[in-house]
Amino acid sequence: MEATIDPAQLRAFVAVVRSGSFTRAAGALSTRKSHLSRLVIRLEARLDAQLLHRTTRSVTVTELGPGGVRARGLHPRRPGGHRSLC
Repeated sequence: MEATIDPAQLRAFVAVVRSGSFTRAAGALSTRKSHLSRLVIRLEARLDAQLLHRTTRSVTVTELGPGGVRARGLHPRRPGGHRSLC
């Protein structure tokens, strides 16, 4: 059975991965860093996996990382019912 995730959670994760920083990702998405952090934490909880290693100075992708969404068979739905991973 296929499960769905919140597209906002996936957008937050992708932005953090691409920018390498919650601060830069928040700027790019015009939102607060704390909001992005909560979205990524909820995504990780949904997947039951840690996707990012966080320190006070850096964010790196875990081994599971971007492939984790696909590997766990979870697909976010775009408006109109279309599926996309980004």
